[in-house]
Amino acid sequence: MRRPVKRVLPLAAGLLLLASGCEGKDVPGTPALPAASASEPSPSAGESDVPAYGAPKVDNPLEVGDLVQRPCTALTDAQVTELLGSDTTEKEENVTGPACSWHSYGSEGAFIAVGFPTVNDLGLTALYRGKGQQFQFFKEMPPVRGLPAVAWGQVDDTKTQGRCGVSIGITDRSTMDATVTLSDKNIGKKDPCEATHDVLDMVVGNLQGGN
Repeated sequence: MRRPVKRVLPLAAGLLLLASGCEGKDVPGTPALPAASASEPSPSAGESDVPAYGAPKVDNPLEVGDLVQRPCTALTDAQVTELLGSDTTEKEENVTGPACSWHSYGSEGAFIAVGFPTVNDLGLTALYRGKGQQFQFFKEMPPVRGLPAVAWGQVDDTKTQGRCGVSIGITDRSTMDATVTLSDKNIGKKDPCEATHDVLDMVVGNLQGGN
């Protein structure tokens, strides 16, 4: 059963990072979309500054239309059921930018979030700048339908928590982010970064009409 949408008032970015480090994946709505500069906000860069720090250029920007205003339409009902089962809840929020999260109930504890961070206009450059410093976990991923992708985090939670965040450059100055937390039984058995990559592929495919 698809449970009703909950709307959440914006919170301070620091609260998001604090909450996302907590245990209890069974709690619906666990924050899972830390933004690249949530703990260290950055001023806008000049037009000539991006891409920089080794970040790839977005050769074919993705038009997201009104998805930013309606992030819970990023995945179809059928896709959410395929990924999480039929007993799920979804929550639209705006912490570091428009986002939507989906959570499976019961002992499985799987979680998906998709968002559009607005804390800066540096795109993937913000992530590459923090590589090995703010972001100790950093792994370039295969492109998502031609869009550059990178998995990242302040620490590596992939094996211990079954959680991974991946960002794709949709323009040189903006990203689409997704986070997946695997169900308890899949932690250590499946790669959460690959699962997150697959979720982004679904969202881009929906936008391009290719799914």
